[in-house]
Amino acid sequence: MPDIENTGQANIYISRVLLVGSGLGAGVIALGLLWFLLQPGNGNTLPAAPVTPFAQLADQLDHVGPLTVINLGLLLLMITPIVRVIIAVVSFFLERDRKYTLISLVVLAILLFSVRTALA
Repeated sequence: MPDIENTGQANIYISRVLLVGSGLGAGVIALGLLWFLLQPGNGNTLPAAPVTPFAQLADQLDHVGPLTVINLGLLLLMITPIVRVIIAVVSFFLERDRKYTLISLVVLAILLFSVRTALA
């Protein structure tokens, strides 16, 4: 049977990860948008360019611009639920809760498969 105190502590960690991850991602996106809007001569409209694949995001870091910052914020928002599930897996494993450890591992596998498929 899971320890109630450890479960509560895990829930606190998970909620902090979600709060910090979503807040940081949203903040980075907001900074990128603000940077873009403050650039002179852009007409204050985002270009109708295709979304940069995340595989090419590392190449963009050589010449950081507002759209690169926005993409980094989106990447942070995408990573947040994966980190949350990893914390859940570790928490359930430490509690010796095999059922929920297995369920969390399946969810993690689905998330990682989805990310891998999206990047392919």
